[in-house]
Amino acid sequence: MYISASIYRVVVEEEEVVVKVGLVVVIVVAAVLVAVVVLAALVVDVVLLLVVVVVIVVIVVVVVVVVVVVVVVVVVVVVVVVVVVVVVVVEFGGGDSDGNLTYSQTVFSASQHSGSL
Repeated sequence: MYISASIYRVVVEEEEVVVKVGLVVVIVVAAVLVAVVVLAALVVDVVLLLVVVVVIVVIVVVVVVVVVVVVVVVVVVVVVVVVVVVVVVVEFGGGDSDGNLTYSQTVFSASQHSGSL
């Protein structure tokens, strides 16, 4: 029970950090690009302004895609680590001196079979 709660807490906290960092990056990039558009509108003609807007849209899309890919990769890595840890704990978790499961291992095993953590 404690292991699954700890793993859940690590997964959730790591995912939240990645999402927050990604959002900050997107907001900063968008703010800089908006400033560039405003300055370009004050200085240049309409055609160049359209080119700048298209470039900005492409950059924002690329940044969003990169953030999404990073989040997916982090989640996949965390899930793989969780699965490996659970398999190692279940397979090599040991028990008491007679080789029997301890109470916490029995509860953990029963909770896995019942579908709840």
